[in-house]
Order: sequence, then C-alpha cells, then structure tokens
Amino acid sequence: MIPTYSRRWLPSKGFRAAGKSAFENFERAIELDPRNVITLFQTGLSYGAVRRYAEQKSKFDRVLTIDPSNLPVKAERAFVEVNWKADTRRCIN
Repeated sequence: MIPTYSRRWLPSKGFRAAGKSAFENFERAIELDPRNVITLFQTGLSYGAVRRYAEQKSKFDRVLTIDPSNLPVKAERAFVEVNWKADTRRCIN
C-alpha cells in the first residue's frame, strides 16, 4: 500500500529542531542577496511546512514586492491565509 500525504502533514519535533539551522542558513542567504526571489520563495515554503505562517507570509510578500507578476508565489500566498486563518475571502484579492 502506498502512503498518502496531505498539505496538513506536520513534521516531527526532531525535524523541527534539525530544521532550525536550515532556517538560519536561509536567512543568511537572504541577507547576502535580499532580492533573490528563488531563495525568498523557498524560505517561505519551508516556513509553511512547519506552520510558521507569519514568516511565510512575510517572505511571499517580499517576493511579490520584487516581482508582482509571479503567479506561483501569488498562489502560495493565497494558501497562507487558508492554512493560517482558514480565511478564503482573502484569497481572492
């Protein structure tokens, strides 16, 4: 049987502890190149994986400030509101 995974999968505490240094590395990369949309986007996705939605929202908003026409980021940004606050009304804007 093949296991199925959903968007609500939450990593274990061990993963979170090991991921702390990964977030430090992401933030350092952003300090070195603050306009790198790929690094900002990947950092945002990583924050979302551990349910740190405020940080995820911040990274996606920075990408959209740099590149307002970035559709993948717009889509992921809409999911932040749904995952964080279950607010589907804000997804449309």
